[in-house]
Amino acid sequence: GTVISSYCHKTKSSLSNFLPQGTLNLLMPVLIIIETIRLLIQPIVLAIRLLANITAGHVFIYLIGGAVLALIS
Repeated sequence: GTVISSYCHKTKSSLSNFLPQGTLNLLMPVLIIIETIRLLIQPIVLAIRLLANITAGHVFIYLIGGAVLALIS
């Protein structure tokens, strides 16, 4: 919501966040497209990383629990 709102109200300053200073005019459209795609994909990638970390934690707990039960019996 905040990102979309900033694009609607302050388009030029929002797009300048995607470009390093001194970028050639020829590269600007390409960099803006690449950075926009990165911005849209980033939440998906973070969700996948979170899911992988949670799964790894559960597997670790399961393995430790199995080892403890094996030592007890």
